[in-house]
Amino acid sequence: MKVLHISDLHFNSGSYNVEPYRIEKGLINLIKSKKDEEDGFYLIVSGDITTAGTADGFSEAKSFFENILKETNIKKENFLICPGNHDIANNSFETFDSFSYGIRRDNVFTFKENHSNICW
Repeated sequence: MKVLHISDLHFNSGSYNVEPYRIEKGLINLIKSKKDEEDGFYLIVSGDITTAGTADGFSEAKSFFENILKETNIKKENFLICPGNHDIANNSFETFDSFSYGIRRDNVFTFKENHSNICW
């Protein structure tokens, strides 16, 4: 099993040191070079996916992660995520939960109804 853990991407910040598409391409290349089809590969994203929990930030992040999963054939169930403090808007996990469901198509990593899932 191989694991790549990333955090603090802060999509929609407007002030990136490196353009997100360069990070995306770099991660795709890294994963492809390390991924073994017979081994499980997990992508863990632990918080601060966005700057302020906005729909725009999560939209950018969704496209980013969908491209990575598609290009590297990582299973959706091997995409593990939890929100950070910057991913909560108006004291709600609603936008984060929509983002999580949009990629994974399940509610394993949603937090609106079950705060005991919180991993930060």
